[in-house]
Amino acid sequence: MKINYNIIRKTRRQKEISQQYMAYILQISQAQYSKLETGKVVWNTDKLGEVLDILDLNFLEVVKLSEKQEILIRKVIWFRK
Repeated sequence: MKINYNIIRKTRRQKEISQQYMAYILQISQAQYSKLETGKVVWNTDKLGEVLDILDLNFLEVVKLSEKQEILIRKVIWFRK
């Protein structure tokens, strides 16, 4: 699974939200948020979920899954029907 950091950064800027504000909401430093947004630090799934909620982004817009992961998700979705 790979995160498309450019979508997160671009959306944050379009919504005119600062890194400082994002860091405040996530209760981390601005420097730490910057490292997350540029991929220098691995995202905690809780923090990623919070960011997606704040920016109103869909998980599948931001995350690139491997072929194996996509197949697994399709099976889970099909099974739940």
